[in-house]
Amino acid sequence: NTTENDKKTVTSSLKIHSDWKQTTNTVTFIYKQLPNQYSPIFRINRDSETEFTVKIQFSETTISHEYDLNDGVQWPPSFRNNYDSGETELTFAKINGKRWSTYGNRTIGIDNKKERCYRDWEVVSNTSLCDYVNLLVLRCNDFMEIPPVGRHIEAKMNVL
Repeated sequence: NTTENDKKTVTSSLKIHSDWKQTTNTVTFIYKQLPNQYSPIFRINRDSETEFTVKIQFSETTISHEYDLNDGVQWPPSFRNNYDSGETELTFAKINGKRWSTYGNRTIGIDNKKERCYRDWEVVSNTSLCDYVNLLVLRCNDFMEIPPVGRHIEAKMNVL
């Protein structure tokens, strides 16, 4: 694990490039993969107003970025994927609108284990697209998952 406390960009051994930018009211974390690289799944878990973890899951390896921010941010973040450039942006609204000299601290880890983690989700909408195919919009407190377009995700359901 490495810890950084500055504004420099970081490139891990798995070729994911990260950076950050800010306005008075927002802070944005940018992740960019190399061209022709398999698109990862992004999982964001909030621990508190100042602490969250971004897990970037490739086919065999997961990179963890654990953030401890200088000040609080609102949940959930907005995100933007640009599949042409390979960039994913996570933008948080700041609780106190002011510029930061640094975003805080980040710890980077690499994990080669595949683990399943089931969470409680709320069904926001359930739309039938055709026979046997439904579009479910789900919401989970303090957690977001951003799979690439076309990627299948696994869900376990208790039907009452």
